Amino acid sequence: MIAIIGCIVLLSLVAAALATVISRAVTGPLGKAVHAIQAVARGDLSVSTQATSKDEAGKMLAATAEMTAMLRRFSEQTQLMAQMHAGPDISHRIPEDFPGVYGQLAGGINTVIFEHLDAIRDAIDVLNQYAIGNLAPDARRLPGSRAILHESMDAAKASLLAINTQIQQLAEAAAAG
Repeated sequence: MIAIIGCIVLLSLVAAALATVISRAVTGPLGKAVHAIQAVARGDLSVSTQATSKDEAGKMLAATAEMTAMLRRFSEQTQLMAQMHAGPDISHRIPEDFPGVYGQLAGGINTVIFEHLDAIRDAIDVLNQYAIGNLAPDARRLPGSRAILHESMDAAKASLLAINTQIQQLAEAAAAG
């Protein structure tokens, strides 16, 4: 009887030790992944994770590392674009070779920025024409809140036309004596 009780106690201790080992093997990597995901959710992309196993927990750590690396690259490329546009190269684009929605986001950012830049370049071309006396071109019509650009250009053109009219009237009056 004592031998049976001893075996039961021994098996219980072995089971408890085994449960502890398995629990730590699962909760350790899960805890690391949760910590990394929470950091990423707060905007901290400096976290790094390394998979130490090939089980589901290890795969989760590897996926977390991939996600963080992708977000880090996207963030770096966005910052580079901002630096380039503030400095030497306003034609710089975010690479659109990111997978999935990241590539779509990069394409969307590029589209928005370059639509604005194209509108500004068009306005500069019209202003250059005004500067040489050609008041014939009109600024490109823009929708929504961007309409302020062509509205300002129209106002400048109207002022220049009014000045030209006044100069012509003064010249005609001077010629008439």
